[in-house]
Amino acid sequence: MNDRIVVHPPKKDKKGLYYVTVSYYYNGERKQKRKSGFKLSKEAKKAGEEIKEKLTEDMPVIRVTGTDRPTFKDFAEEYMKIMTNTWSPNTMKNRKLSLKHCDFAHKKINDITKMDLAVNVKRLEESYSHNSISSTLSGWSVFLNAAVEYSYIKSAPTYSLKKKKEKTVVKAENVLSIEDAMKAIEKISDREMKLYVLVGATCGGRSGEVLDLNVNDIDFS
Repeated sequence: MNDRIVVHPPKKDKKGLYYVTVSYYYNGERKQKRKSGFKLSKEAKKAGEEIKEKLTEDMPVIRVTGTDRPTFKDFAEEYMKIMTNTWSPNTMKNRKLSLKHCDFAHKKINDITKMDLAVNVKRLEESYSHNSISSTLSGWSVFLNAAVEYSYIKSAPTYSLKKKKEKTVVKAENVLSIEDAMKAIEKISDREMKLYVLVGATCGGRSGEVLDLNVNDIDFS
C-alpha cells in the first residue's frame, strides 16, 4: 500500500452532501483528487478508497528516466523529492550525504549487489568512523528498499556492518603489594601515624574515613 496516498475523512458541502478528498505526491508535487455528491459518509469514504486503489495501480509515482532501469543516483534523487515533506531536514541531509559517498551511484539499480555495498564500505573504512559509515549504509538501504516498494527490484541487497574490536589497553596501576606495604609501614616510627597508615592499607579506608574512626568502630574481639 502506498502511504503517500491519503484518503481524508469525508466532509459535508454547503448542500449537505458528502465529498471526499484524496491527496498524493507525484514527482515531488502534492496533488489532490476530489469526488462529491454522496448522501452518506460511508459512500464517500468508499469512493475515496477506490480512487486510492486506482492511483496505486496506475500512477507512475517515480519515473526517473522513462525507463524501468534508472541508475541508483537517479532513483535516489527522485525519491528524495517525494520525501521532502516527510523527512526532517537532518534526515534529508544524511540521505544526501549517503548518496555522495556512494561509488556505485551511476550503476543501474537492478544491477547493484551485496558486493557493491561491501566494496564501498571497505573504501569508506579507510577514512571514516564506524558511526559515519553506519549512517551512510542506512541511507543506501532506505533507497534500495524504496526501489523494492516501487517494483524496480524484487529484493534489496543488504550488508551488515561489523564493528571493529577495540584494542585492549592494559593500564598499569601504581599500587604496592601487601608485602611491600607492610615493609613500608614497619619503617614508620611515629606510633599514631603507623596506626593511621596500617588501618588505611589493610581496611581500604580513605584518609577522611580513617580519621573519623573512634573506639566504638573497632571490634577488638
